[in-house]
Amino acid sequence: MKRYWGAALLCGLLLTTVGCGSSRDRNPTSAGVTVSGTVMKGVAQGVQVAVQDAWGRTLGVVKTDDQGHFSLPVLPMAPPAAAGEMSAATNFYVGVEPGSSLYRVLIQQGSLQQGNGHVVCDAPQCRSGGGVEVGFGATYPTSTLVLSGLLVVEDGQRAAALPINVLTTLQDMLAREQQLTAARAGQIVQDLFGLSSPPAYLPPSGVDLTDPEAVARASVEELVTAVLNAAVEQDAYQNGQQGVPAWLDERREQMREQQMALERERLLALRDAAAATAQAAADAHAAKQAELRAKLESVRQRASQQINDAIDEHCDGDLCLPAPRLSPAEQSALDAAKALVAQVRGVAAASLEVFESGLDPAHPDHDPDTLPARLQQAGQLLGGEHAQLLPVLRDVMQVAGEHLESVVIKGEPDGPQAIAELARRYAHNNVPWRVCEGPWMADYDACVEAYVEAFASRFIGGQLMREGQRWQLQDVSLRADDVADSPIWYVALALEQPRFSQDGDLALGAGPQQLPFSGTVQGDGLSLQINSGSALDFTLGEAFAGSLEAPGALQLTSVDLVLDAVLAVGDGDAQQRFTGRLELGLVASPAMHAANPNLPLVSPIPHTLVLDGRFEQDDQQPLVAELEMVIDNAARFAARQQGGRFDDRAGYAYDSGLNEVTLTLGTDQDGVQLRLHQQGPDGVYVDCAAHGKATCGEQFEWPLESAWFYEVLDTQLSEPACVEAGFWWSEEESGCIESVYLTEDELAADLRLALRGWTLEEISQRLGPVPVTGEGTYQLQPLSWQPSHDRYGNDLFTAEQGTLPAYLVRMAPDHERDGGYLSGVLHARTEGRLAAGLPTMQLELDMQRTGYRAGNASLKLNWEEADQTPVALTFSTPQLQPLTEVTVANRDGTRLLLSRDAVSGELSGRIERQGQALGTVRREGAVYMVTWLDDSIESLY
Repeated sequence: MKRYWGAALLCGLLLTTVGCGSSRDRNPTSAGVTVSGTVMKGVAQGVQVAVQDAWGRTLGVVKTDDQGHFSLPVLPMAPPAAAGEMSAATNFYVGVEPGSSLYRVLIQQGSLQQGNGHVVCDAPQCRSGGGVEVGFGATYPTSTLVLSGLLVVEDGQRAAALPINVLTTLQDMLAREQQLTAARAGQIVQDLFGLSSPPAYLPPSGVDLTDPEAVARASVEELVTAVLNAAVEQDAYQNGQQGVPAWLDERREQMREQQMALERERLLALRDAAAATAQAAADAHAAKQAELRAKLESVRQRASQQINDAIDEHCDGDLCLPAPRLSPAEQSALDAAKALVAQVRGVAAASLEVFESGLDPAHPDHDPDTLPARLQQAGQLLGGEHAQLLPVLRDVMQVAGEHLESVVIKGEPDGPQAIAELARRYAHNNVPWRVCEGPWMADYDACVEAYVEAFASRFIGGQLMREGQRWQLQDVSLRADDVADSPIWYVALALEQPRFSQDGDLALGAGPQQLPFSGTVQGDGLSLQINSGSALDFTLGEAFAGSLEAPGALQLTSVDLVLDAVLAVGDGDAQQRFTGRLELGLVASPAMHAANPNLPLVSPIPHTLVLDGRFEQDDQQPLVAELEMVIDNAARFAARQQGGRFDDRAGYAYDSGLNEVTLTLGTDQDGVQLRLHQQGPDGVYVDCAAHGKATCGEQFEWPLESAWFYEVLDTQLSEPACVEAGFWWSEEESGCIESVYLTEDELAADLRLALRGWTLEEISQRLGPVPVTGEGTYQLQPLSWQPSHDRYGNDLFTAEQGTLPAYLVRMAPDHERDGGYLSGVLHARTEGRLAAGLPTMQLELDMQRTGYRAGNASLKLNWEEADQTPVALTFSTPQLQPLTEVTVANRDGTRLLLSRDAVSGELSGRIERQGQALGTVRREGAVYMVTWLDDSIESLY
């Protein structure tokens, strides 16, 4: 059972960790070819013959005449796309020599059911599919006749002919059912029946045994072939079967179950049936042409001798299968193919063992020097347990950045500033919306204070100071989070601010700008040394001067982070280090800007990622790795940005006749409609209707509590007078907040008066987020939070209709559309041992993403064997998702092609070299087996 699991896992590994390439270039003759021949199981009259190409596509149909002859000009189609070709290529009979094309000629199923198809009985007795029994020479209808043949046509050949009979059908069945080449299948039939050539190369006209003149004209060899062909009908009759179709069905099932062509018993029966057929022909013709009896007696004896010789030479016990006849060139190609499979088996099996157990450091078979284990260590070094590095850097730089903005833009003093005080101010100015759930909370101020205290308490010491254009974070220490015993991080950074194009103002010229920086970050067993040469490079599309708050104010066309650094984790012999260069390039997307018109700074899109360096540990060989990723459609990528405000997803309308206000949020496909109306003295109610993915729930079954009042800000009243009057004083607004209650008459005159102050915020809280297909989840954004509106004014809603601001709580874009995904290429290179028993290899990975679920990849392995023989394997795939095709190729062009069935998930395929088929892969039970051209068999793993 373990062996079976190994087979499944290995085949899965081949199709999930490596990829596949394009199929061979086969261009069949494009000028067309005329295919002709004779259908003979006895003469087949008026049957419909189809000509197909190697991929099963019908190129034309024609009916046979009264002598069974047909002729059909066909024009080949262009080869299908790689995916379609690979699927058909698992039918191994498509493998023919380069410079040739394969056609399949067959009687179409049901072509005899039209009432005009008949067959002449050329055996002593014949039985139709309907059970009708006739004798030699009789003509009878049949609706079950299925015959076929394989025709190899050289490029440039304009006409080709073949017979279609039981012998050619056996060749086709062997090729299809046992995944053999047309040549190998033809050789088997030739040897089993003692023919002078493969059945497809016999005279295409055939011989009608029921026609004495045709018998007299034919040679003994031609008559022997005709008798052996007719013997199948007689053998079927003797077995009680309904003619040739039933006999062929039995052979087909036999071929599927075991690697053989015919059993000894069947050949002996065919020998006797051939003798009886020759005798029947002699008895029928002797009265008219006495000399034919002697000729047919010679045919009988020769047919029997051919079968006897075939049995002696090709039968081993009860099974009969001729050995292949290989030329020196074929044997050489076969040896190379077997070597390829052995190499793939060795690499894949050893690597599978590593992935099954060796990546677990606690496993007894774990080998830390294998490449997968080293790459796992590298991944942990750059992330994993030490992922706090980036949040720490982010928080420090956000705090410092706000102060830099205050000094440079707002003109505040630029003396040394304690980092803890800067952190407190930053936290107070940047309380996330979701933290305190909106200002309608009774304890909102307490919530804000708690958030500020928690954030600021993390910053223990250090200061930010400026010397000309140079800013320095000195001796900064902070905790990774607000837990008292969390690790303390130490940061010391220096950066150069860009030089402004106007003295004393925030003004930057169009074109490239640079922020060089260097320093160290240490904490939690990790140290990062940022060397000189590190910088944040950015390019402005237009000169900038003024406020960062205005939408589209800063026209960034590109941002590039260049980091030359040493990252170390741990200490002593166990310390892991990365020394190298990291580059991250971002570019502006015009489509992204168009999709987010209200954002002052739209997030740039990743464009390039480069990693080039060495991963080291004192007791191991260095791991050198190169990685480069380039995104090629960043300028077309667009998605509504999370946290952005959008004016086209919410709105209001006022009906003065009904004194009702309607609010909408969402789109015509997904959204809600809220109808606000007054119900007497109880208050303002909201009726909610939802469509698409949106829902209302039961949030609006009670009146709006905030609709009866609004707030007025009085900045003239003193704080004592404000408190004495029963109002409350706002330190933030430096004024007195007075609650003004509306009367029922005021609301009855104009319900819009209710929509100010806290009302919209209460509605937003009750409604919650609304999902919109292809964009994400929106929520109403209180107007009082927008700079263009006065939270304490009376003019929030004055028009008959208008827009409302909505913000995107969570983005969920439609990735399937053009511009909804990022496409590009990735190249990676490294070297090491995939497994303990394998040599050091150079690995090179190339991947290309061409669609959201489309892409291709190739993995190249290069190494030297113990005898210094160079070896190169390339794993490639034309389609990553779903991954259904795999090609493995070596230096000399030998290729292993595998495909996975979309329904069953099973693998099948072939091994070839320069278009010559050398072996097949298919599942037998729980094991994947390779059947070679020389009929040897081995497991794929």
